Amino acid sequence: MRKADLIGGIGLFAVSLFLIFVAIPLETEEGTYYGLSPKVYPTVMASGMALCALGLVIQAFLHRHQDDEPFPMTLWQFAMFLVASAIVLGTILLIGKFGIWAGGPALIAGLMVFLGERNLLVIGATCFLPVGLLHVLATYVLKAPLP
Repeated sequence: MRKADLIGGIGLFAVSLFLIFVAIPLETEEGTYYGLSPKVYPTVMASGMALCALGLVIQAFLHRHQDDEPFPMTLWQFAMFLVASAIVLGTILLIGKFGIWAGGPALIAGLMVFLGERNLLVIGATCFLPVGLLHVLATYVLKAPLP
């Protein structure tokens, strides 16, 4: 049995159940919408993720007689994944608290520095330009508010 597949499948299934039954119902609200509820699309996506996770678990059980493969990444690679995830999570919380103009450039700049970019001019142009374009697109074209 491939332990990484089994553990990953069980973890993804647990996350998808959390999304379906806790996060999506708590974070969406009913409005004056006609047609589908705002909960439908995220619930369908989380349900698809649950089905894929179940498939991964079933595949791990079907191949349980094979020799266990080594872990697909080194401890260093896993640590770098956790650092990148922490940068993304931190800037998402920053966007929620202070808005897109604070968190958006921080997200882009943080990931650029994490990936090795050191030129401040490139970082500055790259982190503010997309946020500005997103602001113009959302505010004036789509007429949708940004956080």
